[in-house]
Amino acid sequence: MHKFTDDKKQEWSIVLNVGIMEDISDTLDLNLFEPITSEGEDQVLSRISPTSKKNIMLFVSMIYMICEEQCKEREISAKEFGMGLGAEGIKNATDAFYKEWVLFFQSLGRSDMAEAVMRTTGLVGELIEELAVEIKKITREKVEEEVKKQRAGSKTSPTESSAISTQELSE
Repeated sequence: MHKFTDDKKQEWSIVLNVGIMEDISDTLDLNLFEPITSEGEDQVLSRISPTSKKNIMLFVSMIYMICEEQCKEREISAKEFGMGLGAEGIKNATDAFYKEWVLFFQSLGRSDMAEAVMRTTGLVGELIEELAVEIKKITREKVEEEVKKQRAGSKTSPTESSAISTQELSE
């Protein structure tokens, strides 16, 4: 499950399952089960990417179908839901949807489809960027602190432990 926040600061959950994907296929003629054809041609993303009013409306309709039960619980109409999806809300919903779609295929054991969605949506680049940010958060001080914590549990004395970690880190 992935979450997104709309422009009204309401949080929504994106959950894809066979039932909702079948409903979307039947109602909106979007076959989420096959994001690409056997020839490798995109048959969904080009229709829901925010490149035209028609695509945006189709995407918002799809997201509404996914969130419809949540809307009923909150007594929010389809129109009110759509009013919460301005540019930022649509971007947030798009990111959450793509990640959930990839997760659906990964959980199903269809790494080929998950990879196709990631490649087509640009998620691969986004995941690399997220990893780069996490790597940048690693500092020498944090590494030294972690080494000291791990050594504290071993049988070496605190003096030997800090001498070892300083020596190891300076190499």
